Amino acid sequence: MFLLLLALLAPGEGWTLEEAAARVADIDGVPVESIQAERVDGPVVSTATLIATGRDEIRRCYVVNLTDGHIAGIVALGVDCDPPTEVPPTDEARLEAIARATARRLIGERADALLWDTEGASQSTVTYVGRSEEQPGAGPSECRVDLRRRDGALLEFSHSPYYPPTSEARLQAADATGVAEAHFGEPDAVVASEPALRRHRGRPIWTLALFSEAACRYSEYDIDAVTGALVCVSPASLAPPLAPSASPTAEPASTSAPWALYGGIVLLCAIALGLFLLRRRLT
Repeated sequence: MFLLLLALLAPGEGWTLEEAAARVADIDGVPVESIQAERVDGPVVSTATLIATGRDEIRRCYVVNLTDGHIAGIVALGVDCDPPTEVPPTDEARLEAIARATARRLIGERADALLWDTEGASQSTVTYVGRSEEQPGAGPSECRVDLRRRDGALLEFSHSPYYPPTSEARLQAADATGVAEAHFGEPDAVVASEPALRRHRGRPIWTLALFSEAACRYSEYDIDAVTGALVCVSPASLAPPLAPSASPTAEPASTSAPWALYGGIVLLCAIALGLFLLRRRLT
């Protein structure tokens, strides 16, 4: 889930942690002093993760985009979703109205262009999804609202770009590699994982990985195949899972460590067997 929330955000330093906390306090109707807030500075984005207990006594985690302060995602923590013994009749129109009002409260006028539908319902929860087509100055988007059926309490919310399943990739693999290399910034960068085209909720995405032996860095990239924008970048690590070899004649890695482990296991078994036989002789 949090991997999906990172993809929603864009680079920027527009909002402070205090302003993000004030935004959540205004939404949840709680004192700002009661909110636990933490700033997360990633390789591409800066976000605020905030924990607040609302007036409905539900504890929620908020992710706030520090570029413009909009709420990118909300998840209710430790909520009881089990239906009561006797499930009362559900007013579907009332729940959909709550979902629409929630979206309007969290993303403002952008919610007015959403076309809503039900996408998944159980005896205890219901999910509403609103999608909009591309508009001047804004791309298509998708808003998901999960509600507890018995009282309409908000369980989960997300707002992300949306591409219909018919969307075609405009970038080639070489273009996506160039975008990743420009961000990676290491002159000796090599492709550790070849670009692969996949889809996430209809959105075509190029996924690839780069490795630098000189800098001992490895990063994985998700790149929008329509716009060329960076969607997600993994935190740089000290070494890749399988570092590519720069030389075709490079010697294989030493296998002494596994054999040493097996030898140790055999030795311990032999000692245990010896002690067992010795005890039998003494008795």
